[in-house]
This record gives sequence, C-alpha cells and structure tokens, in this order.
Amino acid sequence: MAWVSSVIGAVGALGLLLAAVFLGGWPVWLAVLLYPFEAALLAFAVIASLSWRNRRSSAKASQRPDKPQGLGQRPF
Repeated sequence: MAWVSSVIGAVGALGLLLAAVFLGGWPVWLAVLLYPFEAALLAFAVIASLSWRNRRSSAKASQRPDKPQGLGQRPF
C-alpha cells in the first residue's frame, strides 16, 4: 500500500510541477523546490484514502454473518 501511494504521489507531483511551470508561469526553481513537499503530501493523502477505504470495507465485512442465513440443514 505504501509503494502505491509513493508512486501516485511522485507522478501527481510531477504533473503539478509541469502544470505550475507551463500553465501557471511559476519559476522553475520554485516548482522544483516545492516538488518533494507536493509528492509527500500527495502520498500521505493516498495512504489516508486507502486506509479509510480499508477500514470502511472491514467494518462492512464484520457486519456480515459468517454463515448464510435461511439455508437450513444440509442432507449430507
């Protein structure tokens, strides 16, 4: 889960860096200086969202019964 968020953070930050330089008119040195912070922030956001999804799905799984209801006894 951590490597996925690191890759997404790095690629997303690269996209933000390119958009800031080419579309926003930011100086290249400023965009490059802020790149590690953007990548870390995006990686932490992805980790938080994956953790939240995992916690939510495990809560739903704990509400489900282990055995299907209403099947009765099996003959064999």
